[in-house]
Amino acid sequence: MANHVDQNELDQALLALTETIDGLRESLICRAGDTERDYFEKMTKANRQVNEIAAEVRIIFVELLERCVDSKNHIPRPTIEWSRDDYGNLRRDHNIKPNPPCEICGEIRAIEICHIIPSHLGGSKGETNTLHLCAKHHICFDHGILSQEEWDTIDWRGKSNQSKTYAVEVMLERQKLFWAGGKVPPNMTYHSFPPLTEWIKKHTGKNSPDEWNRKRRNSLVKKSGKGILGN
Repeated sequence: MANHVDQNELDQALLALTETIDGLRESLICRAGDTERDYFEKMTKANRQVNEIAAEVRIIFVELLERCVDSKNHIPRPTIEWSRDDYGNLRRDHNIKPNPPCEICGEIRAIEICHIIPSHLGGSKGETNTLHLCAKHHICFDHGILSQEEWDTIDWRGKSNQSKTYAVEVMLERQKLFWAGGKVPPNMTYHSFPPLTEWIKKHTGKNSPDEWNRKRRNSLVKKSGKGILGN
């Protein structure tokens, strides 16, 4: 099965479904003084909401069915926490603080947020540019010394195109040096790692990481948000 729905998209569909159902309940409440016209408008609105519910259910059902059929498909952790209210209705739980496992080894005791595009290059703090890793794998990822098996474990779905290209065109090239037994630059900016320089040219229009950093620190660029990569 190809082109799986991103986990966040699936969770957003479920969230939209619960919100639409709540709206449907509200629209069907009859109040004193409602006229025949009021009833007609409520039923028209309810019909539209039922169609929206059907569309969201289809997205969720198809994706879950594909996951059941394709046993090799990695099932990611939900990006939204859910609970049920006193009436059994599904609700987004704003009180639960998730403790996601390391995306490489599954460790859950001490998890850190790891940037794909580094923060010192303007990498976003959002989910589209970050991984949840244990301390050991965070260090190995940042220094380009993951094993090939560890690298292949990482699920890049849900990450931005910029973050994915950085991972493939920069991080993976440094990893290949490590796998081949070569010398791995611990600081790609300081050591002017060629793949990093080429990536910076392609995605920022600047000739080097230093030139890019000078631009993104400009107050006008900061204010515009154009100095952030990986969103």
